[in-house]
Amino acid sequence: MTAPVESEQLGGSVRVAFTMPSECTLEALPVPDDSRVILRQKPQRKFAAIKFSGRWTEGNFREHTDDLTTWFVPSFLRRNEILMPVE
Repeated sequence: MTAPVESEQLGGSVRVAFTMPSECTLEALPVPDDSRVILRQKPQRKFAAIKFSGRWTEGNFREHTDDLTTWFVPSFLRRNEILMPVE
């Protein structure tokens, strides 16, 4: 399974969050081996997603974020995703 991943720069560190499917409960997830790993449930949100092929680069990210913002529909050969919260 490839879960959507969020990352956030925090000073000299990076926080990474993996989104699990709604059918996974906290109790059903494996217990982390590392005490820095925290499992928590966040409120449910809706996202719009866009996939793109090729490597992840800052330029690709910006280009496809712009496409997503203007509701561009990519081809059926998409590989990567960008998620944005939808209110």
